[in-house]
Formats: sequence, C-alpha cells, structure tokens
Amino acid sequence: MSIPSSQPTLTIKIDSDLATAYRDAYRRALSSRVEIKQTLDEFIAGFVEDRLTEEIAFFEKEIGSDRR
Repeated sequence: MSIPSSQPTLTIKIDSDLATAYRDAYRRALSSRVEIKQTLDEFIAGFVEDRLTEEIAFFEKEIGSDRR
C-alpha cells in the first residue's frame, strides 16, 4: 500500500506530437556529441524538471531582489 504524499501533486498535460518534435530536435542537436538513450517519457520528465528548476531559481532571485 502506498503512503499518501503530504505535498500537492502537479499534473501537466503534454502534447505528444510536440514532445516528440522537441526530443527529435534535441537528438539532432546533440547526437554528434552525446548518445541520447531516453524514452519519450524520460525525456519529457527531464525537460519539465529542468524548466521548473529554472522557473523556481528565477522566482527566488526576483523575490530576493524585491526585498532589498
């Protein structure tokens, strides 16, 4: 039995055609330098995590500069 999370869940709807196009573009851009062996689900999860990390960092920077 799984334990309910005390944190809220974020649900994101992804257009699979757009996600596939992004993944293919990344592969074309990086294939000569890096071997990419991710499923589409892994790519989407990493992409979303990276963007959220950037947004959180930006938000924290803005909040910090507003307090000065």
